Amino acid sequence: MSEIESPIDVVNEQADDEGLWFVAELITESYLQASLRRLHAAVEAAPRGVSERKEFQTAIRHCTDNAIMVGDRDERIAELEADRDTLKSENENLKAAIKAHVRITTFLDGRLIQLHDNLEKLIAEDATSYGTMMVSRSKLKAMLEQVK
Repeated sequence: MSEIESPIDVVNEQADDEGLWFVAELITESYLQASLRRLHAAVEAAPRGVSERKEFQTAIRHCTDNAIMVGDRDERIAELEADRDTLKSENENLKAAIKAHVRITTFLDGRLIQLHDNLEKLIAEDATSYGTMMVSRSKLKAMLEQVK
C-alpha cells in the first residue's frame, strides 16, 4: 500500500477495492457496507474549508463507531453460537445419562422386588420349620417325661 495523502485518496482506493464491495449475505455485512458508503459520501462531500471540519469529523466518527459496533456484535454472535453448540452437546450428554439412569433404576427395582419375594418365602419357610421344630421339641419332652 502506498502512502495516502488525503481522505479522497482513501475513498478512491477503496472504491476500486473489489473486496469491499461484495454482495452482502448477512445483516451485519449489509450494515457495515452501508456505513462504508456513508463514510465515502461524507468524505466526498467533505469540507474544503475549516468551518465545516467539525461536521466532517463527526460523520467519520459516527461511521467508525458503527463499524466497531458491527465487529463487536459479530464477535458476540460467534460466541453465542459456540455457546449454543456447547449447550446442545451437554444437553445430549444429559439425555443419554438420564436414559442410562432410568435403565439402571428399572433393573434395580426389578431385583429389589425379586429379593423381597425371596425373603418372604424364606421367612415363611423359616416359620414353618420353627413350628415343626417346636412340635418336635414338645414331643421329645413328652417322651423324656415318659422315660423318667
